[in-house]
Amino acid sequence: MGEWSKSVGEEGEKIVEYLFENILGYKTLRKKNSILCNNGEKHKIAESPKSTHGIDGLITVNSPLEDKVLDVGIISVKYTANEYPTAPKGDFKKHLMDLIYTLECYENSKLNAEINKNFSNVTKTDITGILVWAS
Repeated sequence: MGEWSKSVGEEGEKIVEYLFENILGYKTLRKKNSILCNNGEKHKIAESPKSTHGIDGLITVNSPLEDKVLDVGIISVKYTANEYPTAPKGDFKKHLMDLIYTLECYENSKLNAEINKNFSNVTKTDITGILVWAS
């Protein structure tokens, strides 16, 4: 069962990669990143404190709307071979909280510092979470 789930998840990541790179035109998509969790007890899943957050995709672009602003999109992909649940509220909340926790830790991560360092003439970074949940 675990192999099937992993395979389905990877297929979802390929779809999102195609969407962002070929349809939306983001050529800066970084895939499969991981950052350390800064708040393992608050972000824990089940009984275990969280130690890392996986980032399925990350896009960066100089803002087309504001000067000296870097726009960063943190993409979380939730893809399943099953139908959407008839009552999706619980699953949606779980997926959204996972993304929110990732965003919290991303702000103070080495990855964020590295990305900001690569962009000159930027005075502000706007970080946005993007949840892609497909069935």
